Amino acid sequence: MPIVVDEKFGKTARPLTAVDVTFILISYELAQLVAPVFVLPMLTSFGRKKSALIGLGIDALCCALFSLTTFITVGEKFLYYAIAMRLIIGAASALAKTPTGALLIENARKDEFEQVNGIYMACEGVGLTLGPSIYAVLFDFFGFPFTMLIMSLQNILCLIYFAWTVEENLT
Repeated sequence: MPIVVDEKFGKTARPLTAVDVTFILISYELAQLVAPVFVLPMLTSFGRKKSALIGLGIDALCCALFSLTTFITVGEKFLYYAIAMRLIIGAASALAKTPTGALLIENARKDEFEQVNGIYMACEGVGLTLGPSIYAVLFDFFGFPFTMLIMSLQNILCLIYFAWTVEENLT
């Protein structure tokens, strides 16, 4: 695994180990676990729609920065940088996901509530299941920087669509 990782990330001063890669990957999940506790104050301060847009914007920016700066970050510095960026991306993702479900359900008609909630949960499940596999294939074909740019573009498109189509009822 360290050889494969170094081929994809570029040669580093100290080869990344399987444990290093695990820390990079698990930092996202850790942020997803802890961040929702801090989302509630933002929801009450900014509202659900603005909080989701802030989360998507931070996520898009961090993915783009993560992609661009991997060319200049090497060795130990890359490891710490990658962990920090994945923590921020995970927290931003939690900030975007938490109010999204509430807004979708709130905007559903009463007779469609369960259907909208079911579709949202199914999309979450499919994303969590297939997303890593899809990005692993992209990572294998295109390398890390381009894959992160694809993630950034995906977040920008979601941000634009969300800002354009979702209304927030404050009643």
